[in-house]
Amino acid sequence: MIEFDMPGTIHASSTFNPAHHVTASHYIAQHHSAGVEILGSRVFQDFPNLKIIISHGGGAIPYQWSRHRGSHVMLGLELFEDAARRVYRDMAIYDQESMEMLIKRVSVDNVLFATEMFGAVNAIDPQTGRSFEDVRSLFDAIDWLSDEDRQKIYEGNARKVYGGRLPSAS
Repeated sequence: MIEFDMPGTIHASSTFNPAHHVTASHYIAQHHSAGVEILGSRVFQDFPNLKIIISHGGGAIPYQWSRHRGSHVMLGLELFEDAARRVYRDMAIYDQESMEMLIKRVSVDNVLFATEMFGAVNAIDPQTGRSFEDVRSLFDAIDWLSDEDRQKIYEGNARKVYGGRLPSAS
């Protein structure tokens, strides 16, 4: 991946464990676990130019932030805040407050806009009347982002991660 300047994506696959709902718990737990383990490993010391994207905001990482900060301190690792900014996260998550927390925790420079492909939460929100998967309207409603921030998340960060491999937006 490094030789070809290509990013890797971490995204969970299905599970045969009947105790886990695939999209409601399994995916999120696996994204979280993968993110925690890679950020606490030597991977980025050994491969400083490696580009990794963790799907769905990185699981629960933004919401368990201080737990991971404390773990990194206890283990003598790089500050978690710094480690967390070594990976990118897509924002295929379903509520505005979680999007805002993700952006604030990992910075606008490390978030890529994303939506679902097949309809993991294919339902209408009874409070809003919109699809739960309508993440664009949620993102557009974040009023404290600048136009430059939005451009980074919608397009600029993907161009940074994928280099010249993306077609022109115009």
